[in-house]
Amino acid sequence: MREDATGSALIVAAHQGLVEQSLDALSMRFPWMCELGATPQEPEWHGEGDVERHTLMVMKEAQDLGSSLKRSEADLLMLAAALHDVGKAKQTREAEIAGIRRIVSPRHALAGASHVALHLAGSPLSLDDRKRLVALIAHHHDPGKISAAGFPRQAIMRFARSVDPRLLIHLEAADIRGRITAGKQQKLEELELLSLEMAELEVSGETPAYQDWSEEIRQRLPDASSLDHDYVLHRAQRWFEEGLIYTVDEAIAKTHQRRQSGFPQLIITCGTSGSGKSTHVEALENQGWSVVSPDRIRNQIARGRDDQSRNGQVFQQALENLREQLRKQGTCRVIWDATLLRGKDRQRIISLGHDYGAHVSIHAILQHPERARQQNAKRKDPVPRSVLDRQVNAFEIPLTEEADCVEWLWQDLPLDACSQG
Repeated sequence: MREDATGSALIVAAHQGLVEQSLDALSMRFPWMCELGATPQEPEWHGEGDVERHTLMVMKEAQDLGSSLKRSEADLLMLAAALHDVGKAKQTREAEIAGIRRIVSPRHALAGASHVALHLAGSPLSLDDRKRLVALIAHHHDPGKISAAGFPRQAIMRFARSVDPRLLIHLEAADIRGRITAGKQQKLEELELLSLEMAELEVSGETPAYQDWSEEIRQRLPDASSLDHDYVLHRAQRWFEEGLIYTVDEAIAKTHQRRQSGFPQLIITCGTSGSGKSTHVEALENQGWSVVSPDRIRNQIARGRDDQSRNGQVFQQALENLREQLRKQGTCRVIWDATLLRGKDRQRIISLGHDYGAHVSIHAILQHPERARQQNAKRKDPVPRSVLDRQVNAFEIPLTEEADCVEWLWQDLPLDACSQG
């Protein structure tokens, strides 16, 4: 792991047993860390108190668990332990559950992963470390959900292709141990059962999930292009995890007609204002991709990009333009260029692409918020600072399972370094 100042301070302090000092270092890069000490937790589930206290306990457990790992993996585990609940700073509230007032933090894992992803821009952490760290934070509740569902094979495979499963098992163990609550031993036993199920499926981390299916596709379709191979593999993963197929042979058969006639390619962009999204889209447009942009349509039929009075008409026209492109099938390479900060906003466009048999990719343009503010201020038509701040807080990083291919494109790294194919 390459270390910036904050990463180095965390790791040095952690390995000296001074984990408290590391949180101060991390708060310099991740602003929400400053709020953890004032963020309460439900006493029944977290008798230790606020989120900062829980975080320190988890870090100390991660330090012990990491002694069996390679140093680079132990370092990454410590960072994940420190940041795993950072989303609680913004997501914590009171809610009534079964007639009882509780302190809850809905969707804090995704919120925290999104916050960390944006603020990693400009960090010397490698691309691989960034991706693994963000995924560990985003998926740190998955083991509990899989256990509660009875360890379904489809859920385990989705989990294993979305995150480093071995490191996440360590993180979840530290998370369970680093709290004061009843039932910890049962949860640790359920975690051990998940590890056994993963080992049986041969997805414990050393071999990528679906590696055998990928190799079988290459053997069965030796003349297939890399895009055709990915089309079959991504369809196979999604259909299997949805319970629609059980073997890779079924995916090969179900995609035969599309591969013969050609299938559309759809890229969906997401990113805050000032992130560099427009520059990214322009570069792809220069490579021959068509662009469907609600903002461009708004310029044509409304009174400029800031006119929100005809949003419904603008969106319907954009959807029809996208359908027109997708009908071209094998000759279609189209970009849906919009902010699309939330997963639910992206889902409608993803579903439309899949309805036309498209290979759907998401390009998440990741820029440090301060840099985005600077770049936004230089634009001809900057959005107000308050709007950009709301975008930063609302941003939800797309996860692996959201589309056929998800690329996290940090703007401080070369495009080739970020591409995931």
